Amino acid sequence: MRARRVKPALWAGVAALGMAGAAAALWGRSTPSRGPSPTVASVAPVPMLPTSAGECTFAVGDRAAFALESTAQAEGAPPAATDHFRSILSWEVVESPAAGNTWLLRAALSGTELAQNLSQPEQRVRDPLDAAFMLRIGRDCRFTQKGFASAWQPTTRRFVTSLVDTFEFAFAVNGRPPRPSRWEIEQTDGMGRYEARYEATTGDDGSLDVIRVKTSYFTAERAAPMGIRVQVVGARGAATFDAAGRWLRKADGTERVRILAKDELLGDLTQHYTLARNDGAFVRPDPSTGAETVDWQNAALMVSQSEAKIDPGLASLPMDLALERFAEIYAKVLKGDAYAAALYLADWLKARPEAATELLQALRGKGVSDAMRPAAFLALERCGTPEARVVLSQALADRSMMEMDRARAASALSDVPQPTRASERILADMAAGSEPSVVSGTAVRALGHLAARQGVLEPGVADDARKTLKQDLASAKGSSRTVDVLDAIGNSGDPSFLPDLDRDLTDPSSAIREHAARAMASMPLDSTEGVLRIPSASDVCRRC
Repeated sequence: MRARRVKPALWAGVAALGMAGAAAALWGRSTPSRGPSPTVASVAPVPMLPTSAGECTFAVGDRAAFALESTAQAEGAPPAATDHFRSILSWEVVESPAAGNTWLLRAALSGTELAQNLSQPEQRVRDPLDAAFMLRIGRDCRFTQKGFASAWQPTTRRFVTSLVDTFEFAFAVNGRPPRPSRWEIEQTDGMGRYEARYEATTGDDGSLDVIRVKTSYFTAERAAPMGIRVQVVGARGAATFDAAGRWLRKADGTERVRILAKDELLGDLTQHYTLARNDGAFVRPDPSTGAETVDWQNAALMVSQSEAKIDPGLASLPMDLALERFAEIYAKVLKGDAYAAALYLADWLKARPEAATELLQALRGKGVSDAMRPAAFLALERCGTPEARVVLSQALADRSMMEMDRARAASALSDVPQPTRASERILADMAAGSEPSVVSGTAVRALGHLAARQGVLEPGVADDARKTLKQDLASAKGSSRTVDVLDAIGNSGDPSFLPDLDRDLTDPSSAIREHAARAMASMPLDSTEGVLRIPSASDVCRRC
């Protein structure tokens, strides 16, 4: 592996928590690979926790305060380029859950000290950090949503989101107590989606000591062909939950990750964090802040849309010269620097929105080599223009195009910054079994991912996508088609599919049973209360 100094662009936004900016510089989302899903209940017998342990529980009016501190460093960055954060997090519970939903917390930071020497100026937090914000937390102690004042900038939202995610120590709450003392689950932080392994022991006073080890990050679907991945060097955290289940008494941990593109090291980042409960430092968040007064949009998506800077000179660059430069950037790395080339082409498409149609003509012909086609479709996705969105829909529906290109268009269309009802419709149409399997399979999985993006969809679009998936599952013929739809349901993360998945766990086909288990493992843990145990893929296959 060829190492070099960390690019300044990759220091940006690392801030104090979660190293979120480095991830945002690489991709906007991370989804699980198609490898085996982690099991959320161990197959082998393990010691059980006390009946009252292994979940969070609150009461309306509960108040708490926590002293937080974190330091982030990048290997190869100047010695002074270290970010440091210290603050008091105060929260109060304002709403109890109803029928398996989450508690609503009103929260705020106070006495904050923030040094952002690692971050670039345009990506530093500039808003005051003392404004109240809202959190939703489930019985599994996952922070399921974060809502911020509409005036907060995207970088500020990302910073606080990453702060909260850093201290998310989560339980597997499927089934009824008592629960195993060891479990594996998937979580998300500023770097993306990761697999975590937990082990818990009880203290004499009823508290629960938990060790969390992040074992690996899953690779984004379009990042994988480009060789972009996050490597965990070491990521171990320890936390103590109070005996009443009202979250943490203390926590500390150190994490080191490397960001790689093929054989090249882009970043080597280390973070150390601590938390100590200190209710005496409680500062009441603004009581006028509530669920209806904040913006619940995804912070990472907002950042990816707001940080782009376009060179005005690109607007005058003709298609042939743009593709020539695209190819030059791609060829700078022996195996092809697809991601850098895609970012360049995306910028060109932003500067010249009408050129998306020209690019489609080049893709229909031989204007883009086979090796660079994935990067071209990624550029159409990332540029975020309405023209590019239309072109992706046209490419998906064009039966004269190569099937793999149509599949790339489907995948990209599900992840454009602003999908529309028309995006959902074309994905649903192309998901039909009458299309070639590579097209229909990719389209239905993309439809599942789109359904999970409810925060950016027009009202009713996510519901329409879920209805299509339910119909597709009911009408699926053969194990291959059923597996595609099960994967799509897993991408949606919608617990309304749990009864369907539960039935498929006993299907005669081992492939269907395996993919039903994977899809079930993708559901929010709160929603699996009626399922005694979510099996892993390997566990299900033992029934073969």
